[in-house]
Amino acid sequence: MGRLRRTVSLSPLVGCVLLAVLVSACSQTAAQQEDASGGRGGGGRGGRGRFGGRGGTQPVVVAAVTQKDVPVEIAAVGNVEASTLIAVRSQVTGVLEQVGFQEGDFVKKGAVLFSIDRRPLQAALEQAQANLVRDQSLVSQAEAQLQRDAANAEYQMVSAERQAALVAKGIVAKDTGDQTRAQADATALAVKADKAAVESARAQLKVQQAAVDAAQLQLGYAVIRSPIDGRTGDLTVKGGNLVSANNTQLMTIAQVEPIFVTFSVPAVNLATIKSAASSGKKLKVMATPQDGDPQSV
Repeated sequence: MGRLRRTVSLSPLVGCVLLAVLVSACSQTAAQQEDASGGRGGGGRGGRGRFGGRGGTQPVVVAAVTQKDVPVEIAAVGNVEASTLIAVRSQVTGVLEQVGFQEGDFVKKGAVLFSIDRRPLQAALEQAQANLVRDQSLVSQAEAQLQRDAANAEYQMVSAERQAALVAKGIVAKDTGDQTRAQADATALAVKADKAAVESARAQLKVQQAAVDAAQLQLGYAVIRSPIDGRTGDLTVKGGNLVSANNTQLMTIAQVEPIFVTFSVPAVNLATIKSAASSGKKLKVMATPQDGDPQSV
């Protein structure tokens, strides 16, 4: 047992000695290499640390280990699309007089974009208004004629009844009574014709009123306003050119608030996305422009 104890107690000592020899050898080898490199460097520029950095050993920061959820980020390349894109065209034919914006400007809804020569449209409106006044006069004349003939028909009817009573008593000849009755019937027919004339005049008045409304609407088209808030595109027609109704595209407006971002994700991430969506969590999308900061959409 005594020998066994000695053997066991010597083993660590031998190991320490061997380790010391190895460390010493490594230290000597490192020192020899450093001296050799220093000799080759011709004096050197300052000593390097044992780990090859300038300034000696590097600091080590110790932090506590914690557990928390980290987001799963899926990178994808997408496209940014305007929520609304409108092609602006003229609804009337005329000379483009004024452009109220610069290409690429942001415009508000109702802002004046273009002004078209309104003089021909103004003349057409005034002509329609004059025809409307004429038709109103015709209606008034037809109504007056109806009232006159209606009063005359009423008088003729009373006269015919009176003559019929006299004929029955033998005071007036039957021919005279028949003549009076015929006049009353003719006047009644004239009243019916007058009523038809009044209805025709009123219908023509409605037609002319519609013509005035249409002329006013066309005149309003001489000023083109922005239908939405958005960014203007390229101007295809410059001021002074003739534009055709519903034919010439003047420019486009893109609504960028809100804006759509379309992208595709790999199929392997579909299960993860469905699981997060089904759990009621809101999936956050960060759009990063090529030359800008990330923006949440």
